[in-house]
Amino acid sequence: MVDLVVPDGQQLAVYRRALAAHGLLLVVLDPGSAVCRDRNEIRAPEEQFFFDGYEELRESMQHGFGNLGWWFDTSDLTPEQTAQQILDEAPIRAVV
Repeated sequence: MVDLVVPDGQQLAVYRRALAAHGLLLVVLDPGSAVCRDRNEIRAPEEQFFFDGYEELRESMQHGFGNLGWWFDTSDLTPEQTAQQILDEAPIRAVV
C-alpha cells in the first residue's frame, strides 16, 4: 500500500510502471474540499496541514487519471468504515 498524493497522470504513470509486476489498485479518497477542511480543523495542532489548492489538485488528478481507479467519496464515513469498504470493494472497483 502506498499512501500519498499522486498529483497527476504523469506521476501515476511512474507508479504504474514501477508496480506493474505486482498489480495496481488505485483508490482516490475524495470527500470533497469542505470535509477535508473540517477534518483538518479537528486534528491535533501538530497533525494539521494547510492546503488551499484542493479543487485544482482534484481537477489535475481527474484529467490525468481519466477513468482509471475508484474515486471514493468518504465524506460520510469514519476511518474504520473507509478502510473496511476499501478492503471489501477495491479488488473490483479500483483495478487499473
